[in-house]
Amino acid sequence: TRKKISNGRVFDAGRTEVADGTCTVGFVGPDRVDKIDKLTSQLKCL
Repeated sequence: TRKKISNGRVFDAGRTEVADGTCTVGFVGPDRVDKIDKLTSQLKCL
């Protein structure tokens, strides 16, 4: 089922060490903590 929580990705401009177009950030929210925790609790920080 779809949770209807805002989310997206950020792609690097390639001006430093990361190649242009590399996805460097993913984000979820803002929303209620319990909704976000259900979606992200199994993810690991890198």
